[in-house]
Amino acid sequence: MDNKRALNYNIFIVLFCFVCSIAVLLICTKCSPLYLLNDWPDASVLFMDGRKMLHGGVLYRDVYEHKGLYYCLMHMFGAFISEKCFIGIYIYEVFSFTVFLFLVYKIWRLYLDEKSMIFIPIYAAAVVGSMSFCQGDSAEEFCLPFFTCSLYMLLRFIRSENFDVKANKTLWFIQGVFTAIVFWTKYVHCFYYVGWCVFIAYFYLKRKEIFSIIKIALYWFLGMVVASIPAIVYFTVNDAWKDLWQVYGYNLIFSYSSKEVPALDLIVFFLLTLFVFAVFIIGGIIGIKFKLLKGDEKKAFRFLMIGTIAVYILMFKHKEQYVLFLFMPVFSIWFMNYIFLVEEIAKKTKIESMIKKVILPISLGVLIICTISLYFTSYNARWIGKGKSDYIYYEYADIINKEKNPTLLMYKTYDSGFYFATGIVPKFKYITNYNIELDDMITENDRIVENKEAMFIITVDNKPEIVKNNYDLVADKKFKYYAIEEEYYLWKRK
Repeated sequence: MDNKRALNYNIFIVLFCFVCSIAVLLICTKCSPLYLLNDWPDASVLFMDGRKMLHGGVLYRDVYEHKGLYYCLMHMFGAFISEKCFIGIYIYEVFSFTVFLFLVYKIWRLYLDEKSMIFIPIYAAAVVGSMSFCQGDSAEEFCLPFFTCSLYMLLRFIRSENFDVKANKTLWFIQGVFTAIVFWTKYVHCFYYVGWCVFIAYFYLKRKEIFSIIKIALYWFLGMVVASIPAIVYFTVNDAWKDLWQVYGYNLIFSYSSKEVPALDLIVFFLLTLFVFAVFIIGGIIGIKFKLLKGDEKKAFRFLMIGTIAVYILMFKHKEQYVLFLFMPVFSIWFMNYIFLVEEIAKKTKIESMIKKVILPISLGVLIICTISLYFTSYNARWIGKGKSDYIYYEYADIINKEKNPTLLMYKTYDSGFYFATGIVPKFKYITNYNIELDDMITENDRIVENKEAMFIITVDNKPEIVKNNYDLVADKKFKYYAIEEEYYLWKRK
C-alpha cells in the first residue's frame, strides 16, 4: 500500500471510529445530549470545578480538587462551550474515544488484516457498556488514548527489530510527554508506565546496554518537562505552587482515606482486574492456543498486564469499579484473539473473499446492532429521556432559585447535580464531600454554617445540630440514586 493510499485508508478508519464513538457514547455516557445531566458525583463536581475556574477561581488555591490540572482545565473548556449542559464534555469524550478506537485498530493490524475493522463497534460497545465505564467522564477514560498509543508504540518497536536508542529517540520523548499528561490528569495512573519502564530496562539489560537505559531516561524526562510547561506557567502566574503541593501532593499522599480491603477481597479484586469479563478469559485461552503473541511481544504484554496491575492494586488497594477501565487497552490484545479465531473460521469456510468486498456494510450493520443492544444493556440507559421532574436536583433548584443571588453548600455530603441544576457557581473552596479528612475543610464548613454565609445548605441522611441551630428545614425528600436511596434535606438560613 503506497503512502497516499495508506493515508486515505487511515482517514477512512478514523472517520469510522468517530462514527462508532458518537453512537456508543450517545447511549452510554450521561454527558451525551440524550441525558439531562451527569449526576455521577465525580463528573458533577469536576464540571463545577471547571465552571469556577472559568469564572476566575485558581485550582487548589480557590478550588479544592484532588484531580490534576489538565483534567480540570478540560472541564473549564467544557464549561466554556456550555455551562448549561455537558455537551462540551461529550465532545471531549467522542474525540478521546475515537483516538482510542483507532489505536486499538492499529494494534490489531500489526497481526491481522483489514477485516478486523468489523470488530471495532463490538469492542467499543464492550468497553463503554461495561460497569467500569460508570456514567462517563472519568479520568481513566481520558487516559485511554495515551495508554493505548504507548502500547501500540511498544509492540511496533519490538517488531521493528531496530533497537538503537538514538534512532528511536522520538519514541522515548513521546512516552515522556504521555507520562506528564497522565501525571497532570491523575498522577496515580502513572503506574501504568511502571510496566512499560520495567520491560524496557529488562530488554536493554538483557542486551547489556546499560548506557542505553540512561539515554532513554533522559529523552523521557525531556518529554515530561516539555509537556509540563503549561502547568509550570499556570502555577507560576497564579503563585499557587504551595497550594499545588499541599493539595495534589501532601494531602493525597498522607491524608487520602482509602478503605482497607480484606485479603480475600483483594485477591478476588485482583482476579477481576486481570479478567474483568469472562470474554477476556476465553480470549486469553484462544491466544494461548494459537500463540498470536510470541517472544519479546509476549514478555512485554506480561510486564504491562501483570506487573502494572499488581503494583497498582497492592500499593493503593482501590476497590472502585472505574479503576478497571484502565486496562481496556491491554484487553484489546486479548480481544484480538477472537478476531483471529473468526478469520481462521472464515478461511476454512471460504467466505473470506466475500467478506472483503462488503467490509464497510458489515461494519455499519454491526455498529447499528451494537448501539441498539447498548440501549437495552447499558447501566445508564434507563435514564435516557428522563425529565426534570424525575430528579430531586431540579425540584430543590426551583425552591433555591426563587431567591435572589442564592448561595449553596453541600454540607458533609457529595454533590450529584444540585449546583448544576441551580446554575449556581460554587462560592466556597470546599464545594462537596471528599474522600479525605482535613481539619481545615471541617473547620471551614462549620464556620460557613455558623456564620450563615450560605443561603442554602443540603445534607443527606443527617440533621446536624450545627445546621438545625442556624437553618430552617424547607424540604425533605427521599431520592434513589441507582441502587441507593437516601433522604435529602434542604435548609435555608434563619
